[in-house]
Amino acid sequence: SVVVWHIGQREAICGSPASARRAGNATVVTCSSCRDEVFVTAGNGTIRVWELDLGNRKIHPTECRVGQLKRIVTCVKMADDSSYFCVGTSSGDVLKVDMNSKLMTSCGPQKQKFSLGVTALLLLATGDVIVGTGGGTVALCKGSNYKVMKEIQVHGAVTSLTLRGQGHQFFVGTNECQIYRIDYTGFKEELIAACHNDAIHDIVFPLESSNLFATCSKNDIRVWHTPENRELLRIVIPNMTCRAIEIMRDGRSIISGWDDGNIRAFLPESGWLKYVIHHAHSLGVTTIAATSDCKRIISGGGEGQVRIWEIGEKTQKLGEVLKEHVAAVSCIKIKKDDRECVTTSLDGTCIIWDI
Repeated sequence: SVVVWHIGQREAICGSPASARRAGNATVVTCSSCRDEVFVTAGNGTIRVWELDLGNRKIHPTECRVGQLKRIVTCVKMADDSSYFCVGTSSGDVLKVDMNSKLMTSCGPQKQKFSLGVTALLLLATGDVIVGTGGGTVALCKGSNYKVMKEIQVHGAVTSLTLRGQGHQFFVGTNECQIYRIDYTGFKEELIAACHNDAIHDIVFPLESSNLFATCSKNDIRVWHTPENRELLRIVIPNMTCRAIEIMRDGRSIISGWDDGNIRAFLPESGWLKYVIHHAHSLGVTTIAATSDCKRIISGGGEGQVRIWEIGEKTQKLGEVLKEHVAAVSCIKIKKDDRECVTTSLDGTCIIWDI
């Protein structure tokens, strides 16, 4: 259904089925820029222009004619003067529809359609169109055939496009939780905001410093600069989840525990891999800690074991296996003198160990 609401009175004025029975669901809606009583809905095989009759509490739809085309509309954008609107489709093309005749006036591109569909649109005062796609392409298109004049690639599928001012700049949002600012004339992207797009499992600061901190999530570890609230480094391991991280006291490495059971150490400035301890735990590494002399790592696993690793200049070997917990180890804290540690587990126990 499509329902019109009175915001002041907080009640529905009227409603109607959003599409014909032979069509699929309507999923996007946009209002006219200059006429309060006109709006457009679109979706799977349906594009409709509606007029609101406020006095009689009714809305009247008009089907837009697009010929033999069968399309699933993913986004819709109205021109400033409301003379036409454009829709983006999952097939990777853009349709332009005249508001007066309710007829499709152009469709494109004809040959090279946009990969993974058109997911966001911007209509410029010049008549040009900026297209965002599911493949992460942002393209400037001209003419009725939507010929691509300029394009850039961003990280993730484009979810939103927003103009700034008169269109000298615009912003791009993606499903990888990144926001870019793009200068229209140069058409170059600048990343202005980023964050993880999955659960954050751990967060650590280096010893006696609050200017930096590191976080870990699915696929990556990120190092952030606290005063400027910006990302400094991203370490990506595709299709893996980092469960725990620790920054070594000497600042020479970031150690991390992953759900594939490996412990990985990275250089903190470049993000390059320093070493890997393979098969550290059979059910994934769930927590990790390091002694203050940086010579030992203590790790906890999903199977409940606590393991002590001897770390040399070029060697990493298993020193001891501590078996007492019967469920995943959730946290490890080492005392300042490096002689004892305390571990907590999902079995509900805390254990103090002599290490």
